[in-house]
Amino acid sequence: MKKMPNTSPLSTYNIFSLKGVVFIFDQDWFMRQIRDLANMLASVLLNKTPSAEIIDEDGTITEDDLLRMRLERLIGERKINEAENLLYAYKYRIAETQFLKSALWFYNEINRLDDAELESADYSRQEIFDGLNDLKIS
Repeated sequence: MKKMPNTSPLSTYNIFSLKGVVFIFDQDWFMRQIRDLANMLASVLLNKTPSAEIIDEDGTITEDDLLRMRLERLIGERKINEAENLLYAYKYRIAETQFLKSALWFYNEINRLDDAELESADYSRQEIFDGLNDLKIS
């Protein structure tokens, strides 16, 4: 197996070539576990991958769309704990499937942040993992 130089913009990936077939491996096991758990929950609970659509077919913004926009703003400001609190404040205000969709999107988005960004926001990968696990039992 020949190791190729890492040409990915993300340093957490290794690229290998074996008999002309290129393989891409994620180096961070924990990040992979979180991403896979989010994808599994999305496919089992929602029968599809979460969407980032903001405006519905009629061109109107619904309450869950508003939630998504507010979460995006808070994540951008690195106010992740506040964003998570807001998410759970909507748990019984929107449909259960929409809440699950928004929660999966939320945890997937913050999982994309690097460790330094999470730490500066006083949040951790373990909290992401715990939040996804809480979705399974709620």
